[in-house]
Amino acid sequence: MEKDSDSEHLERLLRSACWSEEDCRWLLEYLEREDQSALHLAAFKSYLTDLYDPYSVLDKQLSATILDRIHKQIGRRQVSRPRARRFRGSFWRNAAVWTGGAVLALGLLYLGYSRLQQPAGTRYTVVQTGRGEYRSVWLPDSSHVWLNAESRLRYSVGLTGKGREVFLQGEAFFDIRKDDEHPFSVRTGGLITRVLGTSFDIKNYDSENDLVVTVVSGKIAVARDAGSAVAVREDHRMLVEADQKAVYDKSGNHLVKATVDDASDYAAWRENQLVFDNTPMDLAVKAIERMYNVRISIDSPELYRCSLYGRYKDLSVKELLNVICTIANAKFEQRSGVIHIRRVATAGK
Repeated sequence: MEKDSDSEHLERLLRSACWSEEDCRWLLEYLEREDQSALHLAAFKSYLTDLYDPYSVLDKQLSATILDRIHKQIGRRQVSRPRARRFRGSFWRNAAVWTGGAVLALGLLYLGYSRLQQPAGTRYTVVQTGRGEYRSVWLPDSSHVWLNAESRLRYSVGLTGKGREVFLQGEAFFDIRKDDEHPFSVRTGGLITRVLGTSFDIKNYDSENDLVVTVVSGKIAVARDAGSAVAVREDHRMLVEADQKAVYDKSGNHLVKATVDDASDYAAWRENQLVFDNTPMDLAVKAIERMYNVRISIDSPELYRCSLYGRYKDLSVKELLNVICTIANAKFEQRSGVIHIRRVATAGK
């Protein structure tokens, strides 16, 4: 087989729910070869592209999932292994004698670790913001990105290649230059959004369960990222048009589409506005913390049942909290650098 065929075969094995005996034998034979560059390529394409930081290692949960999956697949078939030889040559070649297909998973972990110590093959530009900070970014292809507070954007230097691809953590609004020959894609939180030319907002904070993609103009395709550890189902692919949003439940692994009244409200933060539309109190507080660079504690459990509405612009954090506390029958005070919000006791209680 040529290298390209090897890469395709390895990628297919990683995506497959079940390996045949022939697959297992092929893998054992492949791991005996001197040149295993295709293994690194397949591992990189299938798993590491979903990680935000190019120097990150696989987290413990994902690593355990990969290992468990490989062991289960190998266990479905009994494959005769070649007789052990003396340890000579590369680690990968000798490990194949003892671990068979499981070494592929270990190879993924090794590859993630090795990236901590070696320069990445592709150079990346990383743009990030802190609390209370926003940035406007022009990409090399002339697309425009607005980065919200506590967010991070990564893209290859020059944004070259057949496809234009960026990685997002946090929230950003994209205005993408149309290029039919070079589709644009955003990878974030296990979801991939593909576009030709359109404008949309993506919100994916680690502290929030829902990943939301809202289209202001044009049309996009949203799908569960095939490079993640979870297989792509049919209900994990959809087209989203203007004034629609795709909501991905990260904990439940579920993707749904809904219509919105005004998609531009989801990107109002670009104009220093907060727009709440039946927004739970805890999510509203997180948005306020990011925008104003403050720490807020909700001290009364009943406040978590409150939802907020309204458009708030050009208010100080004190003015905004006064409005919200009036609506929620609450009060706030600052102690030791933290703003505490609690419900006001009503008469007779």
